[in-house]
Parts: sequence; C-alpha cells; structure tokens
Amino acid sequence: MIIAITERYERFDKENIWKENFYVSKYFKDIFEELNITLFPVSSCTGLEEIANICDGLLVA
Repeated sequence: MIIAITERYERFDKENIWKENFYVSKYFKDIFEELNITLFPVSSCTGLEEIANICDGLLVA
C-alpha cells in the first residue's frame, strides 16, 4: 500500500530562501514502516491527479 503524505514546511529565516525545509516527521515514518506502508511525500500542489493514480490514500499532516 502507498499513502501520499503532505510534507511539513518550515522557514527559519524570512530573508534567506536557503533556510527553508520540507520534511516528513520521523513519527509518521516509523509508524508506517512498522505497518509495511510506503509513504509518498508530496511538497507540491501540481500533479495531484498523477499522485492520486499512484497512491491508495492521502494523509494531510
């Protein structure tokens, strides 16, 4: 099973674009690994139709 998951966005410095991160927390990774479910990280609003065709579900975190 493949579940798409939205990535968390964090910006450390408003002036420096290189201080931005997208990530999936270890908490989610560990839970889904234990359940033998593949996480498909999503950090874009484009291509959602293709993602829906690939994945069995979507988790908005």
